[in-house]
Amino acid sequence: RSLAPAVKADFTRALTHRRAISSMGGVTSANAAVHEVPNEVLAATIVEQVASEKLRKAFHEQYILNSILGKGAFAQVHLAKAVGHCSEVAVKITDLRESQDGWKCNTVDSRKESTVVNEVAVLRRIGALPHCAAFHEDYLEGFLSYVVMERCDMTLLQALESATELTERTLVRIFREMLQALRGIHRVLVVHRDVKPDNFLCSGQERTIKLCDWGLAAILPKRNGELTGLCGTAPFMSPEMLR
Repeated sequence: RSLAPAVKADFTRALTHRRAISSMGGVTSANAAVHEVPNEVLAATIVEQVASEKLRKAFHEQYILNSILGKGAFAQVHLAKAVGHCSEVAVKITDLRESQDGWKCNTVDSRKESTVVNEVAVLRRIGALPHCAAFHEDYLEGFLSYVVMERCDMTLLQALESATELTERTLVRIFREMLQALRGIHRVLVVHRDVKPDNFLCSGQERTIKLCDWGLAAILPKRNGELTGLCGTAPFMSPEMLR
């Protein structure tokens, strides 16, 4: 979380105000008891509501959500189209609320929040590096975060299965682009920590390789330049991590 304080400040300001309200019993309607909440918190809530409305208006004025491309435990990836343009993008939508007994609460899950904030920080660091799915922008609407990224055409496996032939030249090109993606992010001190076939997509007629899914990625700390956590998908972990 300390890797990108500026990003965190911008991205979680509304969530901080909402936590303050929640901790005091909640103000959820115009009929709520105003005297239970300090004036400065009420003012912050009004600012947060106005900001949230602007963000919501900005997102839906610029993008139209379409079909679901994928779904995980906490997030969905939708196909979307920029208003007034033919270009399509992928939008990762994460519900930041805590879940209790299958119901969503009006409180922020700090683990989800930390994951999203870290992912956005990583994406901003990567920018539009070659052979990485490009990051466009992010939005926060209430308890939902929207991360807008480059839309790729298919997975690496789909590309391999649909190929009429797989020549040595093609395979060399695929492995070269995979390694170029990793070299690029390492140069900006980002480690992916979940490299596996599922996290490589293909884009365009040339089926250019694109590294994606930055949920476990991290920015190397400046002091010692080391990460000690155990991350990844077991079948694809290096032997030294499984010891």
